[in-house]
Amino acid sequence: MMLLVMGRVRSRALGGEPRDHANKYLEQLSNVFTSAGVNVGDVRKALANGAAGLRSYIEAAIQGPEPSDGCGDGQLIIDLFGKEVRVGPALMRSVVEGGVSARDGYKTIVSALDDYVARLGALSMDKEQLMTTLLTIGRLVLSYVPYSTCGVGSGISAYAVMHTAAAYASTEPYGRFRLLGVDILGIQEVIGRIQRTGQAMRQLRGRSVLVNLFQNAVAVRIIRDVNRRVGSDVLSPINVLVNTGGEVVMLIPGLDSNVLDYVINDIESKVNEEFEGRVRVVVAYTGIHDIGNRFGDVLRELVAALGRRRYGIWRRFSVGGKHLCSMCGMPTGKLSVETIGGEELRLCPFCHYSHRVGTASRRLGFMAELRDSGGYGGCEVIELLGIRYAVCPDNARADLGREYIHYGINEFQNPILRASNVGYSVLFLNTRMPISQDTGDLLTLEDIGNYAISVKADANKMGIFKKGAAERGAAAYLFFSTLLTTVFDAYGPWLFTQNLGRYGNNVFIIYSGGDDIFIAGDHRALDYIARVMRRALDFGISVAAGALIHEPQMPMYLVWDETDERLEAVKDVSRDEPLIYLAHTGSAPIILTPSDVLEVVDYVNANTAAPPGEYEGDVIGKSLMFKVGEELTNIYNMLYALYALARQGRCGSRNELVRELVRGVVNYTYLVNRNRDRAYAVINEISSNVEPGRLTNALMPILRIRDCSEYVRSRELTELMKSLAKAIMKIDLYRKISRQT
Repeated sequence: MMLLVMGRVRSRALGGEPRDHANKYLEQLSNVFTSAGVNVGDVRKALANGAAGLRSYIEAAIQGPEPSDGCGDGQLIIDLFGKEVRVGPALMRSVVEGGVSARDGYKTIVSALDDYVARLGALSMDKEQLMTTLLTIGRLVLSYVPYSTCGVGSGISAYAVMHTAAAYASTEPYGRFRLLGVDILGIQEVIGRIQRTGQAMRQLRGRSVLVNLFQNAVAVRIIRDVNRRVGSDVLSPINVLVNTGGEVVMLIPGLDSNVLDYVINDIESKVNEEFEGRVRVVVAYTGIHDIGNRFGDVLRELVAALGRRRYGIWRRFSVGGKHLCSMCGMPTGKLSVETIGGEELRLCPFCHYSHRVGTASRRLGFMAELRDSGGYGGCEVIELLGIRYAVCPDNARADLGREYIHYGINEFQNPILRASNVGYSVLFLNTRMPISQDTGDLLTLEDIGNYAISVKADANKMGIFKKGAAERGAAAYLFFSTLLTTVFDAYGPWLFTQNLGRYGNNVFIIYSGGDDIFIAGDHRALDYIARVMRRALDFGISVAAGALIHEPQMPMYLVWDETDERLEAVKDVSRDEPLIYLAHTGSAPIILTPSDVLEVVDYVNANTAAPPGEYEGDVIGKSLMFKVGEELTNIYNMLYALYALARQGRCGSRNELVRELVRGVVNYTYLVNRNRDRAYAVINEISSNVEPGRLTNALMPILRIRDCSEYVRSRELTELMKSLAKAIMKIDLYRKISRQT
């Protein structure tokens, strides 16, 4: 199945029959297939029948008839988010770098594919290693290549079809399939429960990496435990459709429920016992279905089963520990003691693991599943569910002879592929922490200044869009997950790396999983999140963000809760456009688009590097600037009050509010005219839209409104509030910067 899809793509660049190209790849890979226990003769027979023999699996994957090929421009059409976007054909790396404009052409695609196949064919691997490596190659090369260039086929990723059709084909001995799902519960809670500021960054870094490893360990254990229980390799990485953001979805053969129940109960119990409920795992599965059944219907059944299982796990688990963890404050019966900087910390199992991983992953280079016991030079070795992982910094050397699976971190091309008996994969981890050049330790928020900005972001309407993707079939559902990984987990690290001078010592990427992001830093954290949001919007994904400007000593759990409240508040404003809840004046929220936020940050950057000449080092000039900000804030508050009254249908006090608004504009005009030269120097720096004359003209249509409900729909009110909000935030952030420079 996988070879046939690869051959189909190769034929677009070189001509000829897809089957002939698939056979060429088979010959190159025959030795590694044989070493993995794959019968090359059986594969050759299957290819002899071409797509006809595998059509049922392809049609199950795309939930429709097999599309023809050889027409159209060869681009992939993405319309999963209510907006049609044409991409590629392109390598994943090109899409990460160039977004929707990425174009590589089929000769480049096939050249990369040929190179990978040639190198893989020279190695030996077992089946799990081989499947892991083939899927990695497919994801990096074929994710943004259409399966077909005709009709609906141009809207289906070649990699997604290759993977999901192979998963359906793996069910053949049983004739039917189930969906099995894993939910990792408590991820947000364990990140948000840190009660200390000291060592918080090390903990946050460790938690983010640990969650990804933990999720991987659960999927691996399911595969291996089921195979051991059945006595044959009925499952492989092929069966894992989604494994990101705390969610695993597997398409598996219609195995006996007794086998699954035994494995599931064992894994759930071990996780809950090991981590005392801080992180919980629930695993559930559906009934047995024919491959022609609609994927969306079966997925809904799985979601319901997970819900029932989740409630059961919650009810039967309780923590009986009498000690309190120094880091998260939760009770624990398994205390570990670490001495850090002369301070003794008493840690629960999860915080202890996080500390160890956070220490080793200051600059994460790679990770590996080990095949033996003992240390691994310069790396932190941890055991999760009986699987031993090495977490290695970027200066560590890989000892491939000791590795079972090698995980490159954020590698878009050329996985090592230089040694046999090891599988190769790529993990996209968007976690980055600034490091002290003197000590090599992680910096803290206190190290970057006397204020910090934390931001929590989340894509809008993902539940609706995910459901829509599932209704199109397993291939669309898998590609939905791939696209989120590309936009958030792959683009995020690339953006950071390309702008180290801007973000390197100022931005902390604390957590990124699925479409969730949590970051902190100085004002450049806003620059980072705004650019991620704009990239997401290019693909039709609207992202909301809640930001909090706070003292760096503020405990993380309070920051987490406040940013979460602001995130939910901005989602209530609109789920159709990307918005950032940037600040609160005390009376009104300030909410801006990513482009507006970038304008604010650009202003602060420019004036931090070289303060405006009119008031460089001039206390009186700065004081006037801040007074202008106060007057503009007063006007903004009253405009928002009008808007809020209209939304609530409480218009009785409107007239008094309008009179106060007029008085506020008069006072502002008086301040500017009394200090005309200096005031206009400030206004010209901030925004010409807040010049008194222009502000008054913008206000006139709002004052003429007679029907109170019109304030909600008034474009003039919205535009004026946006102009004021940008000016206010430029002044406010500049004020904070000027106090610490």
